[in-house]
Amino acid sequence: MVRLLVECGWYVNEVDVEGRTPLHCAAENGHDPVVQVLLTNEQLDVNARDHRKSTALHEAAWKGHLAVADLLLTKPNIDINVEDRYGCTPLPLGCASHAGNLPMLELLLGRSDVQVNAADQNEQPPLWSAALQGHIQVVERLLQCGDIDVNQGWGPYSSPLLAAITRGHSDVAMRLLNCVPRLDVNVRTYLGDSALSLAAHQGYTDVVARLLEIWQTDRNGTDRWGRTALWWAARAGQARIVQRLLEDDRVLIDVMDNDGVDAMHTASSHYRFDVARLIRTHCSTRYSNWTGSAPHHLRTRS
Repeated sequence: MVRLLVECGWYVNEVDVEGRTPLHCAAENGHDPVVQVLLTNEQLDVNARDHRKSTALHEAAWKGHLAVADLLLTKPNIDINVEDRYGCTPLPLGCASHAGNLPMLELLLGRSDVQVNAADQNEQPPLWSAALQGHIQVVERLLQCGDIDVNQGWGPYSSPLLAAITRGHSDVAMRLLNCVPRLDVNVRTYLGDSALSLAAHQGYTDVVARLLEIWQTDRNGTDRWGRTALWWAARAGQARIVQRLLEDDRVLIDVMDNDGVDAMHTASSHYRFDVARLIRTHCSTRYSNWTGSAPHHLRTRS
């Protein structure tokens, strides 16, 4: 039927109330035979955009229709890097951000003109999107691109590393940490949270241990409230992480937040008494080794 309509002179770029062309609809639904027929028409606009600024390639990538995307990419004039209204190109939108569709990713990366980094701050970078969703295979593949920006972020999470940790994808975070020194391990969220603080708070022991192996890591960076990684681990009762942090001589134990509360006392106030004892014992030992006695506030406050 579509072939007959096309042969009879039907206007193939006709739009509906949402600005969608027949190509949009066919691509969204994975109707590759229909797409193939439409592509034979010389008047077809393969880069037509609907009211959301989406193209047919956006629809195919979003829904994971590999055969449709493959057909669309045969057109030499197709724009593979066009943004939709949300600042997503087909690469991050369809492959990384949502489905983690590795075959689609490979197809798009096969184009020499594919954009692996966001062109401006309004776009969601492919690596950031993959890290946010925890698509480890997509992350692995994108990291093989020589020009990938491992620090490019979007929104409040600021970087792929912070996005992965915040969303609970410790395996992705560990993979990204292998990108040091290119990776900025001290990048912060808009609230001032560091990767070390986020990992310590959420209990990702392996991520904390790896960060502490990296000499560039700021052990004592504070957030908007003046709280360190040790402070957050103590408050959350993350005993194993507190122990690991205390074993690092570069971690300061008695840093107080903006309210004058240190790690030991936030642990006590949140009934993490085992953690409070751990800090008190370690702190007394450390300061005794340095000065012969424990700090006054640790001896007098309970």
